[in-house]
Amino acid sequence: MTIGEPAVARENNCLTAAKACNLNDTCKKYRSAYISPCTSRVSTAEICNKRKCHKALRQFFDKARRL
Repeated sequence: MTIGEPAVARENNCLTAAKACNLNDTCKKYRSAYISPCTSRVSTAEICNKRKCHKALRQFFDKARRL
């Protein structure tokens, strides 16, 4: 950060959205639907099935955007 930089630039929009989601039961339910496909190890080389994880994340963002 540089001198004179506005305080807004320090705000982390992702963190703000995550905090808001934690306060909303519906958002938390939608979020839990992507955790499994995005954290289930496929093999020793792959942490998850990227295709399934990306699909689950897209579905989460589509649903969460409507909240």
